Amino acid sequence: MSPTTAERSLWNPLNYIKVSCDTDLESKAEQGKNFFEESLQPIVTKGRIILYTRLGCQDCREVRLFLQRKRLMHVEINIDVYPSRKLELEKFSRSFTVPKVFFNEVLIGGLSELKDLDESGKLDEKIDFLVAEAPSTEAPLPPLSGEDDVSNDGSVDELALIVQKMKATIVVKDRLYKMRRFTNCFLGSEAVDFLSEDQYLEREEAVEFGQKLASELFFRHVLDENLFEDGDHLYRFLDHDPTVSSHCHNIPSAYASKDGRHVDYKSINGSEEFARYLRIVQELQRVKVQDMPREEKLAFFINLYNMMAIHAILAWGHPAGPLERRKLLETSSMLVGVALPYPEPLVHFALVSGARSGPALRCYSPGNIDKELMDAARDFLRAGGLIVDLNGKVAYASKILKWFSVDFGKTVLEVLKHASNYLEPSESEALLEMIADGELKVIYQPYDWRLNC
Repeated sequence: MSPTTAERSLWNPLNYIKVSCDTDLESKAEQGKNFFEESLQPIVTKGRIILYTRLGCQDCREVRLFLQRKRLMHVEINIDVYPSRKLELEKFSRSFTVPKVFFNEVLIGGLSELKDLDESGKLDEKIDFLVAEAPSTEAPLPPLSGEDDVSNDGSVDELALIVQKMKATIVVKDRLYKMRRFTNCFLGSEAVDFLSEDQYLEREEAVEFGQKLASELFFRHVLDENLFEDGDHLYRFLDHDPTVSSHCHNIPSAYASKDGRHVDYKSINGSEEFARYLRIVQELQRVKVQDMPREEKLAFFINLYNMMAIHAILAWGHPAGPLERRKLLETSSMLVGVALPYPEPLVHFALVSGARSGPALRCYSPGNIDKELMDAARDFLRAGGLIVDLNGKVAYASKILKWFSVDFGKTVLEVLKHASNYLEPSESEALLEMIADGELKVIYQPYDWRLNC
């Protein structure tokens, strides 16, 4: 996967990730405990481990997992995310190549050097040094969150500062309005009270100021009945709104396997890449999505959906059962459904939920979105999403083709004809022949909802 140059965002790292990830041991799966709760506690050290990486580097992923297995906490400096650190890397190691691991000021090396030390038994000596010795002034320093983040550049948005203060002052809670319950709302009258006092405005002037904030998409009426008025009208800040939006960034490249089938959720926690995601999310509710061309809108919302799925897993954990899963999926599905004016069948091979039977995680770009979606469909269906048994005259299909069949065709056979376009040519031809002869039996595969870690 190639990294994108999409906007990035900042996130205050979660201190704890609730991800129930099955391991190879069946006993652990039966216990149903949290994956990270089962992990051994990290080794306590006075020293510091710095790992230099870059996007799309398989050895970097391997080193990250190696350190995790050894219970060694580390600070990662991705030189694509922190470009100013490239010179520092060259200074300390006389090379720009990654991965590079430092124990305090001591250069350990890359993946092969770590493995050699481990096999020879000398790694334990290095770890003992790390346990006993604090880093000297010569050791590489951890990066600051937001360092080298171009999204932090520019002038301060004074309206945003006012709204930030407003959020901390007025009462935001669930309320009843016209016999309906709305979550996370505030009263127009309370907003006018705040603006009058904070900005030293007369009440009519405060209403006009509130209308300016609403026109800048900081908040809106829960039923879109008006722009902004004084009184008992209910409004909702758009970062509380179900349709809050985001941008794709470097997480798939840095923390997913090469084929996108496995995601390193543990390392995403606390990463600067994910930190920048949350920062930009706080601003993107003001993006005027309706003005985007179809290709840009499609890529924008696919990437948003996928990042929301990762965010939800990190914040709330992988859904334990069908009810929790339905709640998570319905929230994200609504967002994409609202954004796209007509069906786009291939998005079902792009939208992820963290399940092992789901599509691979990748980033999508507006300039190449149609080709990327076709590639995603081919990869998914050819990797087991649609298996054709020529001898038994049976098609074993992913349940994705059943759940979203209306987007692919009116009947089961029409759905399979659509899917056949993305199989190997010989397999596609054989499938179409069986459909034409009326000899095909369709069996839907069991769906593996376990976390794709």
